Amino acid sequence: MKRFTFMLLLILATSISFAQKGQLPSTANDFINIYFPEREIVETVENTSPHSTYLVEIAPDVTIIFDISGEWQSIETASSTLPTTLLKENTKSFILTKYNSLSMIMRIDKIGSKKEITFFDGNRFLFDETGQFEQIIKN
Repeated sequence: MKRFTFMLLLILATSISFAQKGQLPSTANDFINIYFPEREIVETVENTSPHSTYLVEIAPDVTIIFDISGEWQSIETASSTLPTTLLKENTKSFILTKYNSLSMIMRIDKIGSKKEITFFDGNRFLFDETGQFEQIIKN
């Protein structure tokens, strides 16, 4: 059992490392500087298993996942307002008809060319590459 635990820890240690902001791909640094210029980066972690990604924690409560090239894949908050400039105008209009506010967005995930948006009330909507509503995603 001790040997198994040691091997597991060794595998985890080799697949996750802490990275500094300067060690992020330039595209990721640009994204952070554009959308979160005044916020402090709390932690940056590079995960190399199974695919290389960077997880960046930004104060007070924003988490961004970037792929190896620095393109954002997911952005999430516990209570802050996410940058709505990441969304197409027709996506924002649709959300405003349902929620009356863009501050209800908790998470935005890229799924190929589409975006899945999760709201604080638990609802999840999928939008196509043009920003048109496609479907409600059931849990």
